[in-house]
Amino acid sequence: MLDWSMRLPAVAAFVGLLSLVGGCGYQQVYGGARPVGRLSLAMASSREPEGGAATAMMAGARAELAHSGLLASGNGYPRLVVELVRVDERGAGQRMTPNLTLGEAAPLARGGLVGVVGRAWIEERAGAEPASNTGDVRRASSFAAEAGPGLDALSREDSLSHAGRELGRALVKRLLGEPEPTEEAF
Repeated sequence: MLDWSMRLPAVAAFVGLLSLVGGCGYQQVYGGARPVGRLSLAMASSREPEGGAATAMMAGARAELAHSGLLASGNGYPRLVVELVRVDERGAGQRMTPNLTLGEAAPLARGGLVGVVGRAWIEERAGAEPASNTGDVRRASSFAAEAGPGLDALSREDSLSHAGRELGRALVKRLLGEPEPTEEAF
């Protein structure tokens, strides 16, 4: 039979020694050091005409900053700057349909896939070099073709908003050093 009263202090000393030696050695690969203070949020100028995707990206970044407890009010420094780089789009689920003009079958997309690409960085103060740049990150979303062009446009906008929100969240996670893939399949 084991006498735990004799071994308990040795086990406690061993566990204490392990905790003093250090952690597991984990270091963030992406994003650098976690910001010490709170960050305000700003949008970099963009030439991309998809305003809905940019707005959704800002909303996603704001939600993730708030979730992590790092969102500051206002637009001061330090701040997280997000930039919408581009929106990619392609048809999906093609089907051959009769084309009355040509008199033969032609491919018609039954849905679409949109990819929203952005990047983010931290500005410590006005005119300072950007810190912790994420590089380009993409999030994608698909949508199905609807009964008419108006409904197709609404489905596309919903898909863009979804991809933009997810991109904003992904950018913040990447800056905080959380494991986050750079691209999704497109």
